[in-house]
Amino acid sequence: AAAAALRRLAPDVAAILIDPFPAFFFSPASIDAVFDPAAMDAFSRDYKLLANQGVRVARGEARGVDPVARRVSTEKETFDYDALILATGMRLAADEIEGLNDAGNLSVYERGHLAALRQRIAEFPGGNVLISMPGGALRCPPAPYEFALRFAAMMKERRLTGQVTLLDAWPSPQPDAIGAGLSAALAEERDVIEHVPQVNLARIDAKARKAHTAEGDVFEYDLLSAIPPNKASSLVADLGIAGPGDMFAEVDPRVFRTRKHADIFALGDVARTPYGRSAGAAVGAAENCAREVARMLTGSAPAPESAIATACFPITGPEGALRLETVTTVDAQGAVSIKSDPGNKPSAASLARRRAWETALLKRIFG
Repeated sequence: AAAAALRRLAPDVAAILIDPFPAFFFSPASIDAVFDPAAMDAFSRDYKLLANQGVRVARGEARGVDPVARRVSTEKETFDYDALILATGMRLAADEIEGLNDAGNLSVYERGHLAALRQRIAEFPGGNVLISMPGGALRCPPAPYEFALRFAAMMKERRLTGQVTLLDAWPSPQPDAIGAGLSAALAEERDVIEHVPQVNLARIDAKARKAHTAEGDVFEYDLLSAIPPNKASSLVADLGIAGPGDMFAEVDPRVFRTRKHADIFALGDVARTPYGRSAGAAVGAAENCAREVARMLTGSAPAPESAIATACFPITGPEGALRLETVTTVDAQGAVSIKSDPGNKPSAASLARRRAWETALLKRIFG
């Protein structure tokens, strides 16, 4: 989104996108992708669509940044920059849970896991499904509840026996604004779903297929889909751009410039901002950041917007979704104002709005 916006605003600026994947995938559709074989293609976009806008797409993973030389290194190339936008997202720290890396865990939060998870779900004969979500920072907090609900619906549709257990580090479903709606949806599926709040996954015994919590509980599973702790990219620590006592990049929330380096910006889940961690927030932030980068490099571009609107429509069943729409305003002095409009009752209208929102957001980036 930042690269596409920068090309529109400053066509004479060379925009380079470094990405380890060969194509873009729309993360909010991850749950669709593990239940519907067609969704992966439907929500993917070829990077040729960005190249057609003048963006150079370089396949690779940023391994290091030299802020003095103003250079980014991948495993194959180095790139000089006048402005750097760091948008590395979350690092899923599976190594922080004993045994998780050896348990064949497949998380809906890991893009690289989606195809294998879809295959495992398609072949699932029934049994105990264990889903867990960590405390602390979390990309897309409603997703684990939505995943559990969709899994339960699939089991009923295929007339499979078993149970979906959701281990939740939080005392109630997140985010709070639509927690009541998520709680009600989980309660309606209590014959299949067991929601266990305020427990923290601590250890996996892969051989015995048992999950141990820090609180001393033990849960058996046939299919494991744990979300590891969500951490910031190691590049944040390497560059020293985190705020005091924080792991995420400290930025000016209006333009996303890091506090330490005037030519380095941080966007999305890697930054500490008031907008929440969602696709809608990421796109709004990216466009504001692009405006500031264009102003810095060309001397002229529209001023960043003072407000960013975000939306979230968790699907609770085949015919309904909840709704959370938020407008976050940051004034010139840095004061933050947040206005939320939640819809805690599932509706077909919210589901239709989700589909329209997905289409509009993809079109906004790729045309």
